[in-house]
Amino acid sequence: MPGVGDERTFERYECVLRLHLWPHEIFKSKKINEITRSDVKKRLRLLLKTHSPASVEVCHTILCSIFQEAVDDEIILANPAKGLLKKLLPPKRKRDVNAADPFDLEERDRFLEYAEKTCTWAERLILKVMVHAGFRLGEALAMRLKNLDLKR
Repeated sequence: MPGVGDERTFERYECVLRLHLWPHEIFKSKKINEITRSDVKKRLRLLLKTHSPASVEVCHTILCSIFQEAVDDEIILANPAKGLLKKLLPPKRKRDVNAADPFDLEERDRFLEYAEKTCTWAERLILKVMVHAGFRLGEALAMRLKNLDLKR
């Protein structure tokens, strides 16, 4: 029986797939045994233009796991995602840290409107807290009631 952590991992993976991978043409138009290493590399490079290296790593991890299951089930011969991160991303210690680029009010409203249409209730709650409090994802996920000062 899966634990709570397993359920959260499943929800997170499902969200990454829904938002970043399945909408892409490669995954809409091809069967798993038709997707090439070049296809995966192209998608990860496109993601890297608009997302952090850490987000691209998560997408790669999920893709790599899916393809590995297909290899194990003898649907495909080799995992087209295996080893691609080393070719796409610089080592962690050499990655540039971008300056903060917060949403303006119009971007914030558009972001929250899109979240209402595409995210679960729990995801929307986290996103709303993050947007209004200026939290990064890790800060929002680590937040606990005992750490909140409701008077301030």
